Amino acid sequence: MHYQGRRWGTYQAQETFKSYGVKDDMNPSTRIKLIQAVPESHRQFLSSLKWIHEQDTLFAPSRLICVHAGLRTLEKVEPQLHALHARDWKAIVLYEKNDPSRIAPLIGRFDVRGMPEDLRGRLFLCRDIMESA
Repeated sequence: MHYQGRRWGTYQAQETFKSYGVKDDMNPSTRIKLIQAVPESHRQFLSSLKWIHEQDTLFAPSRLICVHAGLRTLEKVEPQLHALHARDWKAIVLYEKNDPSRIAPLIGRFDVRGMPEDLRGRLFLCRDIMESA
């Protein structure tokens, strides 16, 4: 919540603001208002969520990985999976453009597009990022 709240206004998150009774007027104080409006139980729930979900499937290629923005395509997959399961903010392998404020699998926009080479044909990668035109 604190980490990405500063960016939500640029990603059509008006409904999120509205649901907490905060007017998204796109100024710096809006982030603070949102943080203050979110109940502690919601913060605890959001902070308890997994960063990644993996499971076997009954359909080919028999494995599914779900991660919000995707996996870094030019990095080895296993260190990324390990860091995501451990919820390791300090794992450099997750940084987009070597920027520790940009955890690529969670908020990436640049190097998470496509399938990492060492996973091609081995699994279905489910991601949910907004592509910009």
